[in-house]
Amino acid sequence: MVSVGYLVYAFSFSFWSVAIGFMVLGFFNSFSGTGFMTFYQNNVPIKMMGRISSIYGIFQSFLQVIFILLIGFTGDIIPVRYSIIAASTLMLVISIWQIRLVLMPSKSEYFAEETELKSTVFANCILSHSDHQKVSHLSF
Repeated sequence: MVSVGYLVYAFSFSFWSVAIGFMVLGFFNSFSGTGFMTFYQNNVPIKMMGRISSIYGIFQSFLQVIFILLIGFTGDIIPVRYSIIAASTLMLVISIWQIRLVLMPSKSEYFAEETELKSTVFANCILSHSDHQKVSHLSF
């Protein structure tokens, strides 16, 4: 939906259409990284998280610079509005492609939920029956 917000902004014709585009963009942008971070935390080993996030950050920064340069160069040739429309459309196409990849049945094992939280299992292993009676009167 972030790409839809960009498209509404790109095709805007008045202040109110720009405002609606930015409201859509702002609302869904806050949720855009949540799915990726959840997938990342569930599927990357803890010992490798720092290394992988560093490489991902470098890759993301590199792509951001490339796309800013591309939009800047195309802004000299054609109006910036058309550059933003093209970039927003590309983002929408990539988003739809990613949704199709995620919803493939062969990828369902990456998104399977665990039946019990690890913290709950850990707490149950540590607390013995007598310790459990000591803390049962506490309310959290």
